[in-house]
Amino acid sequence: MTLGESVLNGNNTTDQKETIPELFEARLLGIKKQVEVLNASAGSWGIGNQLGYIRKFGTFETDAVILQIGTHDLLQPTSSAGVGNNPLMPNRKPLLAIQEVFQIHVMPLLSSVFVSNSPAGVPVSESQKFMENMQRFEQIVALVRAKNIPLFVLYTCDRADLLPVPNQPKFKSEFVDRLKALKIPVIDTHAAWSKLPKTRVESYFRDGVHPTVPAYESIADLVFQQLCIQKKLVACGGKK
Repeated sequence: MTLGESVLNGNNTTDQKETIPELFEARLLGIKKQVEVLNASAGSWGIGNQLGYIRKFGTFETDAVILQIGTHDLLQPTSSAGVGNNPLMPNRKPLLAIQEVFQIHVMPLLSSVFVSNSPAGVPVSESQKFMENMQRFEQIVALVRAKNIPLFVLYTCDRADLLPVPNQPKFKSEFVDRLKALKIPVIDTHAAWSKLPKTRVESYFRDGVHPTVPAYESIADLVFQQLCIQKKLVACGGKK
């Protein structure tokens, strides 16, 4: 079972069979007759959304849980998309076309006017955002481990973490230290792709965050190799 945001989801620019879970499943089918990789993900989801999903739906008696967490997710607030609060991400079909026009085009304009005239709230520091997300993350760990299910983290980096030259993403060291303390294996695209030629890395991003299909292939290989090592399923090879 995989949980994540738009990187895992693939968004509307990626064919279903080219998403990370589908590519990973195809690799597993090479060594297992029957396997299914579940994909619980949505655009703009944060760690709090992953926690909410597991709380509501559970883990479906899966053999392993993989949390996809990107550099930007370490500070990402829990998203309200998908619960009716975001007009650009509706969760139900509108009754009338004019209603959809009003929700998508008119309401955001009105909202921006009222928000701009309202007093600013107390700013939350990046450190506080990170700590809040780590609290949510540890709640996920507790829920998954209570069912004796192996847990993995797929760390996906942003384009700026690698280009023009590889650099250390903010809060990554603290996050990795926490994973080590919790004894959670990590599949790290930042570490893997930092060793690649710059031209290859440039081909791996279609914007500042989202990977291209070749990058999805690379990520699926990294996940497959890690789980093969961890679960001792098979001696693995593949792309880097």
